[in-house]
Amino acid sequence: MEPINSYNFSKLLHYSGLLCNSDVTWVFFHSAYDIAFLLKLATFYRPLPPSLSDFYSGITTFFGGSHCIFDLKYLSCCTNHLYGGLDHVSKSLGVERIAGEAHQAGSDSLLTSHTYECMIYGCFPFDRAARHAGILYGIHHI
Repeated sequence: MEPINSYNFSKLLHYSGLLCNSDVTWVFFHSAYDIAFLLKLATFYRPLPPSLSDFYSGITTFFGGSHCIFDLKYLSCCTNHLYGGLDHVSKSLGVERIAGEAHQAGSDSLLTSHTYECMIYGCFPFDRAARHAGILYGIHHI
């Protein structure tokens, strides 16, 4: 199987309708590097912004606003019982990996999505998770 060219992936990302769309929820686990790479793809490999405030501005522009971004590593720190990596957090919530292996992009993405759903409905009832939107683990508010 041939890997996709990153420039072509950037074009597909733009054509997909995912960028600049406030109806899309972006879910990450320990997201800083992932979101920085996606920002680089979204800008067709322009240099990353020189300041943290410009970085946040780029993120809110391309990813639909800070209310659309959730970092499960940060959310897990907001509970009294969840800690550790993705596998540990998901197992603590009773979420099983249903495809692939750990540290494989597709498998980790699916596990992150299922863990997010379980965490949002189980740990943050009544939309309390919304106050934690836009906070990247280890970085300030967006």
